[in-house]
Amino acid sequence: MKTITASFFTTVSLRQALQAMSFFWPWKLNQIKKGNQNKLLEQKMSKLIQTKYAATFYNARGALYHGLKALDINPDDEIIIQAFTCISVPNAIMALGAKAVYADIEENSLNLDPNKIEPLITEKTKAIILQHTFGTPANIKKIGELAQKYGLFLIEDCAHSLGAKYQNQPIGSFGKFSVFSFGRDKVISSVNGGVLCTNDPDLYQKLPKNPTLPPGWIICQNLFYNKIGYLSRLTYDFFGLGKIIIYLAKKLKLIPEIISAQENNCSDAKILNYAMPNCLAELAITELRHLNEANEHRRQLAELYNETLSDNYEIIYPKEDENDYQIFLRTILRVSNREAVWNYCKKNKVILGNWYDQIIAPKNADWNKSGYQLGSCPRAEKIAQEVVNLPNHLGVNIKQAKRVIALLKKWHDEN
Repeated sequence: MKTITASFFTTVSLRQALQAMSFFWPWKLNQIKKGNQNKLLEQKMSKLIQTKYAATFYNARGALYHGLKALDINPDDEIIIQAFTCISVPNAIMALGAKAVYADIEENSLNLDPNKIEPLITEKTKAIILQHTFGTPANIKKIGELAQKYGLFLIEDCAHSLGAKYQNQPIGSFGKFSVFSFGRDKVISSVNGGVLCTNDPDLYQKLPKNPTLPPGWIICQNLFYNKIGYLSRLTYDFFGLGKIIIYLAKKLKLIPEIISAQENNCSDAKILNYAMPNCLAELAITELRHLNEANEHRRQLAELYNETLSDNYEIIYPKEDENDYQIFLRTILRVSNREAVWNYCKKNKVILGNWYDQIIAPKNADWNKSGYQLGSCPRAEKIAQEVVNLPNHLGVNIKQAKRVIALLKKWHDEN
């Protein structure tokens, strides 16, 4: 019986593996670092998001850092963000010497609660970062009104939400600027990559025009990732060979870390300054062609999970306004006995996901250094202890999703 996993690593397609490795052919070696793909990707993103400008970076946290820097965010300035987020967001803020101020989230959307923002605003507050968690549009209207009332910058964190819409407009077209991620576990993947979108010509002009490219060995890690991911996918259930491949690839540093130990410790800002290599921009352009397919697939599985599991479990399935479009980067289940459910499913060859299993993710991130105060966002803290992600990517078909559903129903009936 084939293992079903929520992990994106074991879903790399043959197309992705072949394209990544094609850069090592002699006639393409000179296109690994530099070429015209970055400009082409920027043009495609500005058209898709309906903004005047777009700029590529090595990752979304680098895009966020340089966007904040272009807004002249200074040491001791405060920026309101939601709890239940990734360490990358406060890292980008703290790299400028500014302070992340955490607000609690809504239970039904896992997005920033508009009612929790105003008490946190001080004379030092300069911006609100709006995260569209797992592809569900945040309440842009209410939070935008608050930002306007107090003269604050509204910034959209769209790392989870490429292709989502709010009031028939693309997510990412509302703020002073927005950032998107092409990381390996995002809507589409070029392994690493980020884009900043904006309508502000002054902000765009302040962005670095010739940022430093990552060292060659880091670029090679990115290109190896898709090949190794595809090999692990093919051999995952062959006497555990796929798992061994993943383990060795990480141990030998053949693939890049999602977040480095230094970043988890809030102490590494070097990666924020890297440019997106030409080869990764080309990978992103290819994957953009499959954006609608991926989003519709996730929506279909989210609907199936909700229809079949909502009588037994609490599914995070926000009601969608007729003018909105959410993409369900993750389909979220809330359970009070998460570890037991994980272990049960794993024994039955279903591996659930763990975004976000800590108030400031990932699990090994030092959230104390991120400035978060335990107890300040109780709703987010509780949810972080209860969420599991159901497999919903393109590598999971309807038949496999029904197997996940049957297993979870069996667990519920037995417990």
